[in-house]
Amino acid sequence: MCPHCRQNAPIIYRGIMAYCTACNAPRPPFSGKSVNLAGQGSMIGGTLAHLAGWVALAGGSFATFLAAWVLGFVFNANVAIGIGVPMALVTLLVSLPMLLGGKKLAKSGEETRQAAQFEAIYALASNRGGVVTAIDAARSLGIAPANADLLLTTMTKQFADYVSVEVDEAGQLFYRLTGVGQPSSFGVKYRVEPDGRVRVADELAGARAEQAQWEAAQAEAEQAARRGRR
Repeated sequence: MCPHCRQNAPIIYRGIMAYCTACNAPRPPFSGKSVNLAGQGSMIGGTLAHLAGWVALAGGSFATFLAAWVLGFVFNANVAIGIGVPMALVTLLVSLPMLLGGKKLAKSGEETRQAAQFEAIYALASNRGGVVTAIDAARSLGIAPANADLLLTTMTKQFADYVSVEVDEAGQLFYRLTGVGQPSSFGVKYRVEPDGRVRVADELAGARAEQAQWEAAQAEAEQAARRGRR
């Protein structure tokens, strides 16, 4: 948990320094899940396994073709087929598990990274009254605004009951997370400023002030009327 904003937010490394993804305050390294490193091991391992699978498939196919060609030239087609078919089967048995396993491992790493990014956006929204923009998310996660917008769009699809996209009066998009931040949005106005940050303002502040002035005037008039009767 961040000691500054009190959010259970992941951290992001910028160089060797770690920062909170919710409030951007410095935090000790290894004090939380890192959005930079989450899933990296699985993605790297998956990529290497996938590459090894293609190398095994290409090398095995070439060796099978070469052996079949030589045996067919020296002996006959039956000998070439008898040796080539088992070699091809062995090549497939070795390469296919690496190709499929590498793809699955890389996908698992991508899902782990995305889950960490979702947690960071949740904490960021909690620290900003329940709303966040793509630029907010991009700055927090250290990614391009287009990628942040795609990530937020994915959240609205996967968690449609909790994440919604809305448009402010200036026509700019922002995302609201239900149940995050302020307990109620009645009387609260969300505005996306030119710098991309969400500003939260109380729409009813002026009305409440006018109501208080009217009640005070009414009370004073009633007191004056009572004094007049006496």
